[in-house]
Amino acid sequence: MGIREDQIWGLTEEAIEFLSENEVPEEVCLHCHRPFPRHLERVDWYEGMFETQYPLYRHVLLGGETAVEFVQTIEWSSGPCIFLGLSVSDGREFLWTEDEIEERI
Repeated sequence: MGIREDQIWGLTEEAIEFLSENEVPEEVCLHCHRPFPRHLERVDWYEGMFETQYPLYRHVLLGGETAVEFVQTIEWSSGPCIFLGLSVSDGREFLWTEDEIEERI
């Protein structure tokens, strides 16, 4: 019998790569010139199996657009397998394919 736990698969590799290339990088303080983390706005959350709350974020992109994380699907395999999608304000979406999901559950 397997351990029952939340299995967070998160964003696709393509979504992570897109964010790494297009998200506003760390900002630098104008006064002390030290870098500080970019601002991620928590826009929602989802719950895991034991009522654990996980955040969903809005990312600010270099061109002024935004990208928002969302729960694409939740499958079950010894607990919830949570797959996130990414929706860009210009209409693009980064989603898991059915084959990719099936490989992981």
